[in-house]
Amino acid sequence: MATNNCATCKAIYHSKCCNLKDKDVDNLIALNKTWICPACDTAKKNFPHSERPVTPSEASAASSLNDESVRKLWEVLKELAEEVRLMKVRLPDSGCDFKDIKSTLDKQAELSFENSERLKKLENLLETQNKQIELLSSENCTLKKKVSALEVRVNTSEQRLLRNTIEIRGIPSKQEEVPAAVVVSVCAGLGLKISSDDLDHVERLGPRRDGAPGAVVARFVRQSLRDEVVRQRRIKRDFSTRHLGYPDSDSRVYVGDAMTATNRHLYWLARQKRSADKVKYVWFSGGRVKCRRGDGLPVVVINSPEDLDVFP
Repeated sequence: MATNNCATCKAIYHSKCCNLKDKDVDNLIALNKTWICPACDTAKKNFPHSERPVTPSEASAASSLNDESVRKLWEVLKELAEEVRLMKVRLPDSGCDFKDIKSTLDKQAELSFENSERLKKLENLLETQNKQIELLSSENCTLKKKVSALEVRVNTSEQRLLRNTIEIRGIPSKQEEVPAAVVVSVCAGLGLKISSDDLDHVERLGPRRDGAPGAVVARFVRQSLRDEVVRQRRIKRDFSTRHLGYPDSDSRVYVGDAMTATNRHLYWLARQKRSADKVKYVWFSGGRVKCRRGDGLPVVVINSPEDLDVFP
């Protein structure tokens, strides 16, 4: 029986099985043409762009491979089904109740909501308290300004009460001395003749911290006489104890305005600024502490410690 070889898959076919007559075979040989089996011819028509059609042997192998994949997939599915069945069996034994879980979750959600509401209330309360703090802070600043203004007014009033009073510093202290006689002696040394009748009150303060004798504070009956004593002391710059008849002493004698405790403290602070070369001049006049940074510069009146902040 005549056989034919497929030019594509190389398979061998009987001519009779492929409906090929001897005449057809002779024509193929005479025309030097190749023959393609019905399977390859069908594959070529269905897959015109493929490099080559699948041969019957390859198709059989692919079919076997697909069967193997399906079998393995089936085995995996069976294992998964068994695991699910075991889980269903174990859940009741573990005492797990989905109703209890749902109830617990509901309670947690309720608590979360309550906590959220409490947090909102706390935030509102905090905001209210912050506003109150800001208001109190503003009121505190206003009160501080008012208190500072009142302190200045009180200090001014106290200083006005001292307008007839002077302080004499540098006079040695003696036992059983008469303070009024000391003031009369100082005025005589300055070229002014006064009597005890011109004095309203005289006292000597206690010794200073450094051991120096305390100042003699004298309040005159008339402000004009008091002002004249201060003016004469400014004229006589070298006025000392030798002008008062102290043979063993030649210390400077200072005569100036009596200051309140507040002004004395402000005067001390201003002198500290001068020691630090922040200001050049510091003096007390007209019941006020005054400073000047330098020659020709404006005079700054010191009513409170904050006023010295202009001299950093």
